[in-house]
Amino acid sequence: HRGGSYDIYAQKIDSSGARQWTPVNGVVICDAVGTQKSCKIVPDGSDGAIITWRNDNADWNISFFYS
Repeated sequence: HRGGSYDIYAQKIDSSGARQWTPVNGVVICDAVGTQKSCKIVPDGSDGAIITWRNDNADWNISFFYS
């Protein structure tokens, strides 16, 4: 939650707890119009991750799901 909107950011943390990506407050995953919520993250088995979320857009009165 930044700047009055619900957006999704990610950060890679190493085993000692140090942040690995810049900017240090996280990289934008989604900052689209609407409210991003119900975010889930799982490992992909190749040192990466799969992130899913729901985007509610009040203008269209509909929810979209992304990954």
